[in-house]
Amino acid sequence: MPIPDEFREIVANLEEGTKINRVPWATTGAEGIYTAAYGDYSVSIAQRRLLGGEGPAPRVSYRVVAFDENGEEVDAFVISASDGPAYVSVRSLWRAARRKANNIDEKLQAIAERIRLENERGRLFESSRPPTPRPRGPRMPPPS
Repeated sequence: MPIPDEFREIVANLEEGTKINRVPWATTGAEGIYTAAYGDYSVSIAQRRLLGGEGPAPRVSYRVVAFDENGEEVDAFVISASDGPAYVSVRSLWRAARRKANNIDEKLQAIAERIRLENERGRLFESSRPPTPRPRGPRMPPPS
């Protein structure tokens, strides 16, 4: 399924606005879901990992949802890899939304600057240890 006609302009505007840093992407508290609010309206984009599939890369789909002034879902669509170029477009939008919402570019810039400063000083930063990576995978509920 390509991008539905009623979403084409929305997706195109989000793509263009994200490229020029004009879309207010934010995290939602749910992993893999990002939202952009425009006045009383908002749009979210979510990555969903699908069960099955072979090989090292998981199968992934994306869901784009438009919300009205009451926070109610107006309409939505899901796109998967079998949708060809439309999938690539929505996947790129999700990746850009993730980068913007999580300030990834700024964080990488800060890391690069810290490394550059330490290199100029000619030493490693002995007092700091790299953070322990967080485990990935399904989240388990706390024990009761």
